Amino acid sequence: MKQSTKRGLSVFGVFISILGFYIKNTATYPFVLALVAPSYVDARAALTQIHRTGSIGRDRPEFQALATIAEDLIAPQNPSTPRPAIILDWLVAQGGGIAFGTSSSKQFVNLKMFFRGQPEPVQGDLIALEAAVEASWNERSTAWAGWLFWIGIAQTIWPMFSSGKDAKAKSPAPVVPPNNALEPSALMKP
Repeated sequence: MKQSTKRGLSVFGVFISILGFYIKNTATYPFVLALVAPSYVDARAALTQIHRTGSIGRDRPEFQALATIAEDLIAPQNPSTPRPAIILDWLVAQGGGIAFGTSSSKQFVNLKMFFRGQPEPVQGDLIALEAAVEASWNERSTAWAGWLFWIGIAQTIWPMFSSGKDAKAKSPAPVVPPNNALEPSALMKP
């Protein structure tokens, strides 16, 4: 392998490791986030819409990303209903407060979730939905960042180890004189 090819592969490995860093720190680099996780960006935009206007419906383009996460949260509570039958049509935030427990307190924002075919809305918590959106991205970004980092490290180091084997294989074999070579004195007969 040529030296320039090895350098190119190593630089590519460094690039992959840097990409892993950017994916993990996408909050600082929104352009990377928009490229890597458009559904997360849409879900965050839908949450922003709820905070601004108090509701969001299926007519908004970013609604579907948030609806998928909300539907996934509701599905385990309704095991008799198949997941494809759970379709969210509208989210409405109403009021909020602090719930006090015996050992802690928790802030909440009431969220009415209107599902297709349901006469009454299901009660939820907007803050819990926001946490689910963030958790879904944190899990994915950590996994991607870890994989890209280690693939980049391997790609950077691999050319260094492959060069030793190639150099040995390409070195010329030493010239060994044959065993039946004539002695110089044999050539000089009187």
